[in-house]
Amino acid sequence: MAYRALVGAADPGLPRGLGSPRRSISRRVEAIAPTVRFGAPSERKIAAYVASGEPLAVAGVFTLDGRGGWFVDGIDGDHGNVLGISLPLLRRLLADLGFGVTELWA
Repeated sequence: MAYRALVGAADPGLPRGLGSPRRSISRRVEAIAPTVRFGAPSERKIAAYVASGEPLAVAGVFTLDGRGGWFVDGIDGDHGNVLGISLPLLRRLLADLGFGVTELWA
């Protein structure tokens, strides 16, 4: 499993805006845990993967979008959480703090 938790905090009485100062008053915590299903690579393939250096340079010893992705049979849950951050979870937490996703695009 690839656990990831995001915490959001804001004072709802302060003005909205990315540049506005905010004090931690209310909090929202949400965690998600997708399951990564791996295949059964041979010892030779595992040794070749380790020799590539990739698993030594990343968190979790594999990258879904790199060489390690060849050994993944599937993901149950949010694949974005495995890649780095769950965009649906981040979108919900930002909305709870009064921000829309499109406000981050400018």
